Amino acid sequence: SESTPDDDGSAPHRPRVLVLGGGFGGVGAARELKDADVDVMVVDRHNYHTFQPLLYQVATDLLDTSACGHPLRDLFHDQPNAIVHEATVGGIDLDRRALRVRVTGGGDGETWEPFDQLVIATGATPSRPRLPGIDADGVHNIHTITDGIALREQIDSGAAGHAVVVGAGYI
Repeated sequence: SESTPDDDGSAPHRPRVLVLGGGFGGVGAARELKDADVDVMVVDRHNYHTFQPLLYQVATDLLDTSACGHPLRDLFHDQPNAIVHEATVGGIDLDRRALRVRVTGGGDGETWEPFDQLVIATGATPSRPRLPGIDADGVHNIHTITDGIALREQIDSGAAGHAVVVGAGYI
């Protein structure tokens, strides 16, 4: 990518790439730009990346949460052209080439973040089948680190009783 002059004729700026999502797609896209002549901003509502295939091991106390949850900033510690912005997206203005974000990690207020390129890698929503009892007390889904910790706490307290694992990816 080539640098382009600023609107006021001042020194050229590097193209700015905004990456929405800190999951596999977003992290992968941002890492591919490590040596590119661009500035990269990863925007995610959480400050961590979750490796979901290991969450059941967190729930059963076989692994610590750090094994499947990594701070996004740590994933880019060796990438000087990348920053992480913990925020939710409130809108995209394609004419202005700007993204409206609301800070979620201890800040407040909304800002507009300009971009030259936009990568949308926001992931997917888990599928939950319509089964009788799927929302009953004691039925757990494990999609986040918080879910895994909650189930582990219930198991550790003895409140879980017996366990049956259903699925392996579907719910």
